[in-house]
Amino acid sequence: MSEPAPGERSSPHSMPVSPIPPHRDLLLTVFGLYGRAADGWIPVAHLVQMLSDVGADPSGVRASISRLTKKGTLVNRRKGRRSEYRLSPGLYGAFSAGDRRIFQPRQTSLSDAWLLATFSLSESQRALRHKIRSGLTRLGFGTVSPGLWIAPAHLEEETLEYFERHRLAEHTIFFRAELTADQQPQATWWNLKLLQERYERFVTRYAPLLEQVKPRKVSGSEAFALYIPMLTEWRGLPYLDPGLPEEILPPQWHGQRARSVFAELHELLSARAAEHAHQVLGH
Repeated sequence: MSEPAPGERSSPHSMPVSPIPPHRDLLLTVFGLYGRAADGWIPVAHLVQMLSDVGADPSGVRASISRLTKKGTLVNRRKGRRSEYRLSPGLYGAFSAGDRRIFQPRQTSLSDAWLLATFSLSESQRALRHKIRSGLTRLGFGTVSPGLWIAPAHLEEETLEYFERHRLAEHTIFFRAELTADQQPQATWWNLKLLQERYERFVTRYAPLLEQVKPRKVSGSEAFALYIPMLTEWRGLPYLDPGLPEEILPPQWHGQRARSVFAELHELLSARAAEHAHQVLGH
């Protein structure tokens, strides 16, 4: 077998080769899955070992841990002679919201309510305006006009929590709305072209993996090496796609197929991957 190109991994048992997501993203996936139970502290050596299992470079992992700690995403402590890390407690709510996005997706219908966001800031408040727009984009809002944004109403609780947590709530007004008869949102309010490309790339990369995994039972270490990068790549997609009505989606939409591939791989790999993680962590 030829050596994988830089940034790629070669999975056992002739599994498809796929790029390794950034170390930072892999770390957040690992903490999201295995770092919120009990006290949540994970020794740095265990983090390096788990990410090495998916093909990540140990020095890069350590550098990413340091950057996440400086940013406040992770907190650290000394326990004897070893360093341990955990998620910042203030992020637990955001990770719980992420769980709902990733594992409990919702599809909006045209008859459902919509959540509108509006704000008006002066030119001198450009930085604040950028933070609001970035937050709304991250949450899955579409742009009706520069000062009016829209998303399915089922995102209301998550949106309000996000704006409170980032101290943006006082600058933004939210209200619910319903479509009048024979009206529907415009597909151009969301970047569906980018989303379609991301879904297509996911299917191209992971549908062949699904077909190879299905006929057999993979080991815990192999499941971990496959599941963590797959989930890391997937978990950004539910934020780009807030569950828009089928009526406004373009033809030959890849979203349904991508969600099916993800759901099947999650079902096949997640439990075995967790077994391996708990063995490394000594649980």
